[in-house]
Amino acid sequence: MFKPQQKTFALPHLQTSTIEDAYDQMELLGFPLCSYFDLINETLQPHIKAKELKQHINKKVLLYGVLVNTRFHKTTQGKRIRFCTFTDQDGHYFDTVHFTKVVHQYPIHGIGVYACYGTVTSDFDFCSLDIIWSRKLEVIGDPRG
Repeated sequence: MFKPQQKTFALPHLQTSTIEDAYDQMELLGFPLCSYFDLINETLQPHIKAKELKQHINKKVLLYGVLVNTRFHKTTQGKRIRFCTFTDQDGHYFDTVHFTKVVHQYPIHGIGVYACYGTVTSDFDFCSLDIIWSRKLEVIGDPRG
């Protein structure tokens, strides 16, 4: 009977970037939908991947990984050691041990990409990295302001 009148609106095109989208996702979801490696603001040094650990037993190596989990334990002397799990750029897991000499000197500060330098050890055919030093890599700043 009556034909309603419709208004048409011209919506402006909103400019956005993948970095802005990643920060929005971290704000809303608690994590980005892209890889954390896409958000780092540093050039990666020559390194190995987690799947290559068995080829480097008793050698010092550098790995880059996104923190998955971390936990503290106490030694028999009551000193703290830290165990961490990371994933490398290919999504493979690797574990690290931060003994009492380095646990406070090189702290872990939340999720992000870390450079992990240490000695590869193997127990029961499982490799891990005894940390000599580690540091969290710098991320690209939030462009949203």
